[in-house]
Amino acid sequence: MTRQSLHNQNELFLQLARGDEHAFTQIFLHYNRRLYPYILKKIKSPELAEEMVQEIFCKLWMHRDYLLGIENPEGYLYRIASNTILDHFRKMVQEYRMMKKLAEQEMPLTEEEEESINFRETRKILQEGIIQLSGQRKLIFTLRQQGLSYEEIAGQLGLSANTVRNHLIAANKFIRNYLVQRGIAPALIIPLANFF
Repeated sequence: MTRQSLHNQNELFLQLARGDEHAFTQIFLHYNRRLYPYILKKIKSPELAEEMVQEIFCKLWMHRDYLLGIENPEGYLYRIASNTILDHFRKMVQEYRMMKKLAEQEMPLTEEEEESINFRETRKILQEGIIQLSGQRKLIFTLRQQGLSYEEIAGQLGLSANTVRNHLIAANKFIRNYLVQRGIAPALIIPLANFF
């Protein structure tokens, strides 16, 4: 970034600190293109990276008055981004520990626990993954989730138990990859299947 460009960016941040919405739009347009790939590289989920970018700019707007005392506003923006990413990973670790503890104790989730680990959102992502399965594979996966054995599913659908098994292996692999791409820790996937 040239000295003139840096001066212009700093000036925009000063205008933002004074509540200038046009300056905020200019900053958003400039840094959105840079923050998104930065976050995506660490998070590996396009949807989550997009949400984080929105969250970062919301924080920037809400705390814009802090910018008046900051010498490097661009660095401040990236610090917000880094803290947001860190918070995400801390939350994932907390969710993993909670899910592991619940799975080991075989205790049902209370409403408070469900909210504290954002279980509903995770389950929603799992359901989205199931919807992405092909017709027959989705049906087999759903029947298995309902507690039917390979043989029972095979009997209902007129397939061999081995075919059912192969469909389930492929379905589980697809859903595991789908969840990982959306930021769900791989270790959470097995306990999740038990609570679905």
